[in-house]
Amino acid sequence: MPVAYAEASNMDEWSVLMQNQSLVIRPKYLRYNHWDLDGQPAPTVMTWSEKAKPLPSAPTLPDNHIILSTIRSHPNLFQIVTPINVSKFRQLLVQTKHPNPDFYNSVCNGLVKGFWPWADVQMEGYPGTYDEQGQEMKEEEKLDFVRKQRDIESASKYPVNGMTTPHELPFPMDNLVHLGEQLIRAHRNLKPGEELMLFKSDVLEAYKLLPVHPFWQMKQIVTVNGLCHVDHNNIFGGRRSGDLFITFMSLIIWIASHVWRILGLCNYVDDVFGVDHVDNKSFYKPYNTYLPSKQARLLECWDALGVPHKPEKQLNGQCLTIIGIHVDAVNLTLSMPPDRKEALLKELDRFIIRRSEKALRKSFTLKDFQRLAGWLNWAFNVYPLLRPSLSHLYSKIAPLRRGKAPVHMNCAISRELEWAEHHIKVSDGVILLKHLDWTAAEADYTIFCDACEFGLGFWYPFLNLGYWGYAPSDTTNDIYFREGLCVAAALEDVSRRSSNSSVVIYTDNQSTFDVFSSLHADPNHNSLFLYMADLQISCRLNLRVLWTPGRVNHVADALSRHKFDVVLALAPQIELHSFLSPQHAISHLRTQP
Repeated sequence: MPVAYAEASNMDEWSVLMQNQSLVIRPKYLRYNHWDLDGQPAPTVMTWSEKAKPLPSAPTLPDNHIILSTIRSHPNLFQIVTPINVSKFRQLLVQTKHPNPDFYNSVCNGLVKGFWPWADVQMEGYPGTYDEQGQEMKEEEKLDFVRKQRDIESASKYPVNGMTTPHELPFPMDNLVHLGEQLIRAHRNLKPGEELMLFKSDVLEAYKLLPVHPFWQMKQIVTVNGLCHVDHNNIFGGRRSGDLFITFMSLIIWIASHVWRILGLCNYVDDVFGVDHVDNKSFYKPYNTYLPSKQARLLECWDALGVPHKPEKQLNGQCLTIIGIHVDAVNLTLSMPPDRKEALLKELDRFIIRRSEKALRKSFTLKDFQRLAGWLNWAFNVYPLLRPSLSHLYSKIAPLRRGKAPVHMNCAISRELEWAEHHIKVSDGVILLKHLDWTAAEADYTIFCDACEFGLGFWYPFLNLGYWGYAPSDTTNDIYFREGLCVAAALEDVSRRSSNSSVVIYTDNQSTFDVFSSLHADPNHNSLFLYMADLQISCRLNLRVLWTPGRVNHVADALSRHKFDVVLALAPQIELHSFLSPQHAISHLRTQP
């Protein structure tokens, strides 16, 4: 038992530690790297269907509305087209007693009468009819592409998506949280000699399986080479097209799970994926091949329901790319596929201003910067600690609105991107087991931090070690920066003690806690997070920063104010040391523009 605990067992800090023993720590920036293996499995698309709201039906239009008169005069042009066996689909949902009949009946109604994409076809300001005139295609290759992709939304004065209402809450998609959890749970239960494999099955034509209501088909008439074509089905590019498809797939997964007894299926748009044992194979007659048993049964389910698929899109193996991430079922790692990693590095190189190119001024459009930010955000699924690399970029583009307007690069953005580039080049991926949910009680090091206008202090309660220092005078007189700098100093101290450790640091500053949870700092504070990311990566430290009330953070507060008599009274026999603020955390990359 630590000395401080033995002699000051009523100290408020110890109450905080005892209350947080079982606290599972989940910072926001680790979006897809958390697995709660001892609790309930994460909610899935399938379980969402149990409480989802019914889909809307087409509106009632005035009898003289132009949409009604057009459909009456040309009924053969507006048809309900789907390969789905709707009667079988409904029968199996009833048979398995799906708990949300209002929802599944609305989906069945959409398959029979056409889905309605939450739209207002009588929106004020929109004309009854409008034909957007586009440039005629001359090249045969481009014309062929357009013929095949008539579903693509065209930008126009009256965009069709403008009639649809955005969703109030995002519709769910299963992700690496669900797959990672399954993979590790299965790995725990492996017997000697057993191995795991992954599978991924793709739905052919995806969105196009769903018919839309004839009223909406009126808004999907496309002119190609002088001929008008009515698109009867759900289109790629529609604002709510993905939502409609998610509702349909949630029920497909329900049927596969409850009728074909396939447990653990995950669904991301048109991909269904999961985990199986290497030796668990079944013969799938239509393809004349053996597949993982779960995958074979999934395809049998799809065949019964009329869901189309192609053999080349049904993949399996011990390593597989799922949602754009390379998943290794043997070594339990997530990494970026080599080709995508190279493509990202190439794009970063295009933006970065190299030292040999300082005379060269680079500029890109706002959309270019937004695209790069989106690409990096996807990469953060594998490299979550690199999130600070976008601080200056976000600051630069935040007030901008014109997508095609030129935006000049600056050295601060370039240096942060170059920092990310370096780590992406040398990183070998994320080991799932390193980022399991863990509790505060399991931390190797626990530290309380605090800062005041002139000083910094941190305390290891279980080691009864106290550190005090001065806040640097040549930096911003910002309490948030000093609080963050104290956390950085504490982490630097841990890095000198050991590697491969889990660390919990308490702060009584809410803003400090918030920014450590998101790793989204403004440029004035971002050098701290770049430095701490370097420490965590190089020393393999697993850091979590937690909030504690200031009224109970007594020892660290006294250390920061250099009130050593108070410190000794609170933590008898404490071992005191002075420290210097980590200069690398202050000047990391010299991040000013």
